[in-house]
Amino acid sequence: MQNNYLIQNIKVSRLKKYSIDSINKKIYSTDSILFIFFKKTKELLLAIIQYCYQIIFNFPSYRKTFLLKNLNRNKKVLILGNGQSQDYLSKNNLKFLIQNNFHLIVVNHWNLNKKFKEIIPNYILISDRRILDNNREKKFFYKKNKSLIKYLRLNRSIKVICPFMHIHLVSRYLEKTRIIGFCDTELRTFYSNVNPLLPRGYLSSTVYKAIAMALWFSYKEIYLLGLDNTYPRDLYSDKNNSILNLENHAGIKNSILDITNLYGSFSDVLIEISYLFKDIEKFSKFKNIYNLDIYSLTNVFKKFSFSNKILKEIVK
Repeated sequence: MQNNYLIQNIKVSRLKKYSIDSINKKIYSTDSILFIFFKKTKELLLAIIQYCYQIIFNFPSYRKTFLLKNLNRNKKVLILGNGQSQDYLSKNNLKFLIQNNFHLIVVNHWNLNKKFKEIIPNYILISDRRILDNNREKKFFYKKNKSLIKYLRLNRSIKVICPFMHIHLVSRYLEKTRIIGFCDTELRTFYSNVNPLLPRGYLSSTVYKAIAMALWFSYKEIYLLGLDNTYPRDLYSDKNNSILNLENHAGIKNSILDITNLYGSFSDVLIEISYLFKDIEKFSKFKNIYNLDIYSLTNVFKKFSFSNKILKEIVK
């Protein structure tokens, strides 16, 4: 009789597989002082150049975001990540929150979520330029991107939040009045900034950026669901020593993403995951953020066990 280890690996190996190409692999030589010095010096110089470029060439968008400070200070918001805990919610739950003055912020290809596709969010945050770069050569993204663009054109009330550097891509498909920019330059080693007008002090995570924007909009209370951070559990390999990630998202069929070309080794993946867990701590000083998944590996915010009773409590 096969044990759980074999059963799980065989099950994963039969899933549809995609791969992503990358010119430069991520390598974290954390035990090399020289590597760290040159890498961080290069990051600092690039960040300064990129930031200056963004302000100069995107100043109207920069000013627009600046003026949105405190925009929603009298409202509450639910930020939905793509983790499996999103399945706590029913369509009626989500409609109930929206009917009771809640805003909804979602990320990336929300429109592919079969369960909630009829629920129209207030904001969709997209940070990966490949998501709205409608390039046929990028097969992993092209079909999904085409569907997302159609969805956004159909639902004109949705505002799209994206990096200042990518506004020109989004504006190919949508009116600029619907686009809100933020600074996506990374400077995590040097400080812990979560202000979206400045280089971010945390690793690239779409949901983390959504939290930063919600804080900028000054929502009275911020609730999270789908921020499971189960990445350590979702890594696999095969006979070719590939680095495989189980794409385990709510509302979408599971698949396997071959990320071998993105990293030097498994250790580099795990180091990056450790940074991801460390960086969420930079938001822990804000006491108006709550996690609606008690099993989430994100354990820096106060947690509530999801229930209809809790939903009725938080809308008060």
